[in-house]
Amino acid sequence: MSLLFFVDCSTEKDKRLNKFHHNTTAYYNGYFNAREIIKASDKEYNLSVQEDFTELIPVNRYPNEEESKAFFPEMNRSIDKTSTVISKHAMPNVKKGRDAKEEYGKWMDENWLVMGVSFFYKREYEPAIEKFEYIIKMYPKDESKYYAKLWLAKSYIEMKDFSQALTYLKEIEVEKEAKENKEVKQKKTEERRKKYKKRSKKRVNRRSSIKRTKKRDEAREEKSELVDFPEKMSADYFATLADFHLRRNELNESVEFLDSAIHYEKKKRLRVRYNFIQAQLQQELGNLALASEKYSYVIKKSASYQMVFYSKINRALVASSIDRGRLKEELLDLAKDEKYIEFRDQIFYALADIELQEYNKEQGIDYLEKSAASSPSNPKQKDKTFK
Repeated sequence: MSLLFFVDCSTEKDKRLNKFHHNTTAYYNGYFNAREIIKASDKEYNLSVQEDFTELIPVNRYPNEEESKAFFPEMNRSIDKTSTVISKHAMPNVKKGRDAKEEYGKWMDENWLVMGVSFFYKREYEPAIEKFEYIIKMYPKDESKYYAKLWLAKSYIEMKDFSQALTYLKEIEVEKEAKENKEVKQKKTEERRKKYKKRSKKRVNRRSSIKRTKKRDEAREEKSELVDFPEKMSADYFATLADFHLRRNELNESVEFLDSAIHYEKKKRLRVRYNFIQAQLQQELGNLALASEKYSYVIKKSASYQMVFYSKINRALVASSIDRGRLKEELLDLAKDEKYIEFRDQIFYALADIELQEYNKEQGIDYLEKSAASSPSNPKQKDKTFK
């Protein structure tokens, strides 16, 4: 019985039972479990990391050299799971000759992708890049190549090789547009065929002609390596473009791509984060009304209490003369709130800034003294207060 099962589940035969066994194992034992390990590790990291909201926060937040060490045990588990699946369940197992790019089973490209992402979180970019490039080479007709190119761009961004990162981001854009243009062209061709079908009187000859043309198009499509862009990747793609431009200090471009990322992003936490970054960028660019609008959005959407706090502080700092009275009252209420006691140095500094803008020098100095007397919530704040 065991011999029969072994034969039936050979990785060299393209049969239904073989596919079912190897596909199921490849999905659950490899891809699914490894993906969940990465998601859990990333969530834990994002909950534990302390961000400096007095500086421009990054769009994509990944562990630095020191932080990545905490990822090693779980990422190694993920790598072990995917490598075991690839070695035991690829179909055919031996990739050579005419079978060099053949794959009967599903989920192999996804296993390679998750393995590459695991190396990425360990900041081992060389093996990560190797896995992503392998996907592009071996699975040119699968949407996983888009994900591979995106993670290649992320890897090169983290390595500060921006020219190489831009190459892959452009490749995604070019292929995405080429596929969309092809679909538009095919739609127009189909519409012309329908019109011709109505006008033509020689129905029999016409049908055979249309059939032959359709078969030719299908044959061309089969050979084509243009693949539909996965819509679920849109938010991450535009966020990565925004991250790329932000790291190059191209602020206007970053704002523009964040708009697209917000449009496609389904997670509230990330939508709020992207709006906060846009607010910071607009403040940096001197577009104070737009910055105030974005900070108000973050406050309304109840982000983390620290992000809400800094949104209130920054909104007060960019406030127009009309809004200053109301915002001063809001800041004074924050100073009384025990929840924000650790931030009183920054609250009093913001109040001092408003008073000095209104030429209330005595009141401004009083608030600066209170800021200096408060325990610093951020080492940089003390320096700002004494400037």
